[in-house]
Amino acid sequence: MKIVDIKEMPRFNAMVKDNIDSVSRGDVFLGNPIDFLEPYAGAFRNATKLYPCCTKHGAMNQVSKDGIWRCIMCGAGCYEVTS
Repeated sequence: MKIVDIKEMPRFNAMVKDNIDSVSRGDVFLGNPIDFLEPYAGAFRNATKLYPCCTKHGAMNQVSKDGIWRCIMCGAGCYEVTS
């Protein structure tokens, strides 16, 4: 999986202004959301699948079938590049 800023996605709607550069700002990264659950993360440390993560809140939700991910707490977002 690769993630980019929402403003870099195909068919980007220029009317969207909030959190469209979260990856560039360092607010979103690829990782394992379980790591935010210390000390319980030990059993999952070897997980190989990476997901978009918010640096402040951990797990993010996929909010569209096209690959847009958002943090439900702060709105940080990214676009999942599939090809």
